[in-house]
Amino acid sequence: MQRIFIFFRSEIVYYRERVAENARRLIVSNILRTFANPLMGIFLNAFVWRATGSLLALSEFNAAQFACLPIAFYVNGLLLKKVHIKKTFALGALLAGFSSLALVFFGGRSPGLIPVLGGIWGFGNGMYWGNRNYLELKETAIEWRAYFYGILNSLSSLANILMPILAGWFIVFGHYSHLYTAEHAYWILMGSVCVLFIMCAHIIWNGGYGTIIPERISRLSVRPIFNHRRKLQMAAGLLDGTAYLPALLILRFAGNEGILGNISAAAALCTMIALYIYGRRANKTSGRRSLRGSALLYLASTLALLLIPGTAASVIVYVVLLGVAESFSGVATSPIFLNLIDKENAGETGAGYSFIFDSELFLNIGRLIGIGIIVIFAAFISETVGLFVAPVIIALLHVGIVSRFLQRSGYVE
Repeated sequence: MQRIFIFFRSEIVYYRERVAENARRLIVSNILRTFANPLMGIFLNAFVWRATGSLLALSEFNAAQFACLPIAFYVNGLLLKKVHIKKTFALGALLAGFSSLALVFFGGRSPGLIPVLGGIWGFGNGMYWGNRNYLELKETAIEWRAYFYGILNSLSSLANILMPILAGWFIVFGHYSHLYTAEHAYWILMGSVCVLFIMCAHIIWNGGYGTIIPERISRLSVRPIFNHRRKLQMAAGLLDGTAYLPALLILRFAGNEGILGNISAAAALCTMIALYIYGRRANKTSGRRSLRGSALLYLASTLALLLIPGTAASVIVYVVLLGVAESFSGVATSPIFLNLIDKENAGETGAGYSFIFDSELFLNIGRLIGIGIIVIFAAFISETVGLFVAPVIIALLHVGIVSRFLQRSGYVE
């Protein structure tokens, strides 16, 4: 017991000495967001599937939010020229939280509104991420960015264990107890999301962040270092473009929201400890290994889904492997993106936001391409092919782009 106490005390000391105060405040705010992420990322998609029962409708919902994300980044950049970043951060957080509640409140009654509400939700999240990414760029140092993201991803994994189980069985319990309906459960869950976003905004609002005014919001460049980052962003976007499939597959082939929560939590449990160890021990070659490994693991997950299509076992294997791949891809690419932005910036004061917008634009182009591949297969061949074959095609593209980036970019962490 004493050894455990000493270990945690040493980790706390290391954390305080390593991470600057403003960055620690960012971590706390981001942790609150991580507890909202599973509720939105998993259960908003589950809600849309419950309301429509259509792969195409679910694809439209996700395409609408991804299309509005870069628009929001651009608008947010315009606002930053006149409004303090704490205010724009709060605006984005509140818009994302309340639009989540509006989606489950109005979407169930009028499914035709779901893409519109998805676009509004995407716009709110775009403002949130535009400000959060900009603050992370300004408030973190290259020397401890891997540690910073290791902490965030480890705690995100913890949230991804707890929240899906609690939320999933909360929805199912209403059916068995007859105390409330699934619709009421979704209202309560998204109301909780609103509260978490309000707390996120409050923490940043009270922080000591200075005025940050971007000199440029967007830029066009064909320099090799720009194009390497853009390709990597598109590769990450391709993976994100399939992120709504697990909820659909589990609800269709493996069970209800309770089972959805259990499987999602199992995937998070497989990554939590490994991610923290990665962040604590990361070195100059860790990003490359993790990036390559996550791409191959993502391909393996889609092959598992394809080999035994339509079974609970294949869905479970797919979701678990996909969760591990996404987590390690995120923790590997986030420092890479910021470090490349630092190199591209080359000392230009206030230029960082234009690089963030550029990255977000190509990330969402990748997401829309991923969704487009699924929709084309589903619409012109069959929904089954869209569910089980399209992910393999997307995974092969992802592996190819990542491999080319690692071979040709000359990037050194």
